Amino acid sequence: RPLHGAAERGTVEVVRKLVDMGAEVDAEDGEGRTALTVALAFGQEGVARALLEAGAGVNAGTGQRPFHGAAKRGTVEVVKEFMEKGVEVDVEDREGCTALTVALAFGQEAVARALLEAGAGVNGGMGRRPLHAAAERGMVEMVRELVGKGQRALHLAAKDGLYEAVRQLLDAGAELGRADDDAEILQLVQE
Repeated sequence: RPLHGAAERGTVEVVRKLVDMGAEVDAEDGEGRTALTVALAFGQEGVARALLEAGAGVNAGTGQRPFHGAAKRGTVEVVKEFMEKGVEVDVEDREGCTALTVALAFGQEAVARALLEAGAGVNGGMGRRPLHAAAERGMVEMVRELVGKGQRALHLAAKDGLYEAVRQLLDAGAELGRADDDAEILQLVQE
């Protein structure tokens, strides 16, 4: 698709011309990505802004979502712009991950903080969880913050076999909670 190619190369004027000529801004490529997703994946913020001005959907696409691309690249201003335009903060990508999980998986702490401030859920979607991503990246402060916001974090880490994450959570001051949970978590960690 020509619009996707122009988005990848960052040629803002070509993107605007194609849109003026009737190119569908939310058309998907073979991977379910819109031109906006492609622009963000390649760090083409100027193209992303032009596509947003042309009415590109912030929730469009069946592959990687544009919002997730912005979270991955660490473009805080674009992420905030998406939120202002009504993006679903906890929308999941094809793998069931939220933008918060993606931001943490790629070490984008500023984006993660902006998402948390906007009310992003700390327990993630059906895919990988934000806590797991933060623990795997060694983002101790983010692990602490996620523990403070989501009481299930320690239990999820133990249940999913992330023993290093459990150790980090306990070191960060996470409490085991109820007696029933204590026994189950300790059993999982000892296995």
